[in-house]
Amino acid sequence: MAHKSKKSKKKRSKKKSVLRQSLPEMEIIQSEREESGVLAPPENVPEPPAAEKRPIKKNDIRRVTSKRRAFPVIPVVLAGATVIAVVAFVWWLYRAGLLTGPSDTEREFRTNFSMGALHMQQSNPKGAIRYFEKAVELKPDDTASLEQLGLANGMSGDPATAITYYKKALAINPDLTSVHQNYGFALALMKKPEEAIAEYREVLRINPDHAQAHKCLADMFVQLNRVDDAVIHYKDAIRINPGFIEARRNLGMVYGQAGRTDEAIAEFREILKINPGEVSIINNMGAYLVTQGKYDEAIETYERALTLQPNNPVLHQNIGAAYEGKGDLKKAEEYYTNAQRLQPGAAEAEQTPEE
Repeated sequence: MAHKSKKSKKKRSKKKSVLRQSLPEMEIIQSEREESGVLAPPENVPEPPAAEKRPIKKNDIRRVTSKRRAFPVIPVVLAGATVIAVVAFVWWLYRAGLLTGPSDTEREFRTNFSMGALHMQQSNPKGAIRYFEKAVELKPDDTASLEQLGLANGMSGDPATAITYYKKALAINPDLTSVHQNYGFALALMKKPEEAIAEYREVLRINPDHAQAHKCLADMFVQLNRVDDAVIHYKDAIRINPGFIEARRNLGMVYGQAGRTDEAIAEFREILKINPGEVSIINNMGAYLVTQGKYDEAIETYERALTLQPNNPVLHQNIGAAYEGKGDLKKAEEYYTNAQRLQPGAAEAEQTPEE
């Protein structure tokens, strides 16, 4: 028995030495597999018997465990900065009142302003006034409401009241071009061209390329018989907007009144290139051609207009005058008769029995 005991002791010691010798190899294989991301147990390494497994010490764990990864500082810092930015933005929205719904006053203001705008679109300025008045009552410093209230009063035939609201809007913001423009228009309606000119000049101070302001300024100069100044601003309006038919029409009329018929006809021709259906322009061009003695060209021009408005008595009258100037009295009488027949109320007069 003692002999057997010694033999088993020798075997155990032999196994322990084999285990110790194999440990370093196991550590190397384990480390390599961990670095490569493979967690399967190493191959060809003898497993100690279950009864004889030794406890794992802390030092062994340190040897077997791979190196710890560095702490991800940059991603964490970026994430923290993003969170701070989002929180700051949400706080700003809250302070600005953008995260909450509009107050009762704000909702009432928007409703009244929208209703006023709707009535203006429906060409009902008188109906719009009461809504804009309520909007101004709720927000007295809202320049858009003040301007619209002024515009509604002006369109309703009360330019003096309109001006009071324009002045209030300009006291808040003196650089509102549309308010200066409407203010000038109200003054023009009140037959105050000099004051209107001052307002139109304010528009051009803010925006030198405001075509409508140039045109309105020229209209005021025409009223004051300042033809040269009017021509300058009509030309500026056309330079900014070559398709500005109203500016071209007024410029042509100014040329015609000043005896500059060639320039007037040239402007009318430009208008007809833009819109061949402008009957009033065709009629005016025909009239200037008659004054130049160009009767055939005038007749041709009037006939073009008659294809658009065959029952226009003015066109029949003017084409009759062109034939008369040419010496064709029979044709002239024919068109004069047509003009008389097409006059408003002529048909009723023919049907009225003589007393």
